Amino acid sequence: MLNLSVVYRSIARMRLRVVPQFMVQTLLACMCLWPAQAQTYPNRYIRLIVGAGLDSSARVIGARIEKVLGQPVIVDARPGAGGAIALQAAAIAQPDGYTLMMGTAANVIQTALGQSHLDLRKDFVPVGNVTTIKYVLVVHPSVPARSLAELIAYAKANPGRLNFVSGGVGTPPHLTMETFRAMTGMDMVHVPYRDANAAMTAVIAGTGQLMFAMAAIAQPQIEVGTVVGLGISGAEPSPFAPQVKPIAEQGLPTFNIVGWNGLFAPKGVTQDIVDKLSTVVQDALQDPEFRNAILKTGYEPAARNNPAEFGAFVQAESVKWGELLPTLNLKP
Repeated sequence: MLNLSVVYRSIARMRLRVVPQFMVQTLLACMCLWPAQAQTYPNRYIRLIVGAGLDSSARVIGARIEKVLGQPVIVDARPGAGGAIALQAAAIAQPDGYTLMMGTAANVIQTALGQSHLDLRKDFVPVGNVTTIKYVLVVHPSVPARSLAELIAYAKANPGRLNFVSGGVGTPPHLTMETFRAMTGMDMVHVPYRDANAAMTAVIAGTGQLMFAMAAIAQPQIEVGTVVGLGISGAEPSPFAPQVKPIAEQGLPTFNIVGWNGLFAPKGVTQDIVDKLSTVVQDALQDPEFRNAILKTGYEPAARNNPAEFGAFVQAESVKWGELLPTLNLKP
């Protein structure tokens, strides 16, 4: 570490000896630069960019980063275009660790569909997955099915009669249903709505007959009987709807689709900053208090993971959707 007292004494001696002025100026320049170099990351506020619906969970991880690293974290909500606006804002930010982003499964899907020129694998650096989302297949009570097998049988006996709703074309719940439809051979009509809440309202009213909904949103409606839950999209039950069996346990053993939201930094950020942020995320995911705080936002906390593991996961997700989407024959 540079000892400033030694520098001052050296300058004084140099002046007494009539050392050339340029050498004095060089040492003074070093003194001016040193304080900036000595400042460790972070030394000012961090901006965390998020798309629609992620404010609450972003504030939980933001609060943990703030607590551990000692600088404010400001959640910058950029809703719209299925998360593409947030993605663009983060991509053009300086890669200095002071702008972070919550990337999602929707971002991967947009890239695979050709709806975004940005790619989480190429334009960002993974820090760590923070939350996951399982979806519940729910039907209106008027649909004569109280099990997954009965739903599939009814749909096959009545092709085109059922309509399923979603919060928009290309959203993870929509593509979860498209995957389910392709695997079961069900002939249904897709009716997209402006968002997931509007889609759930349609199913509750009976104008929509079925959909995949976030478990935390579906369970209250299941409990009061406005919808019937038939299956969970993930390989394991959800803590939000523990009574609903995974679809994988009901005749479709390979069915496993889970949404996720993870922390990324713009491409070019240094590894030491990534490592520092990753340590915060990994420690948080092992903390029961943090995990409970995430659950209160309607998401499930992810398993502990490091940047390499999260990067490999994003790569696998990208390959999966890149191969699957062309086979789905998507219809609006």
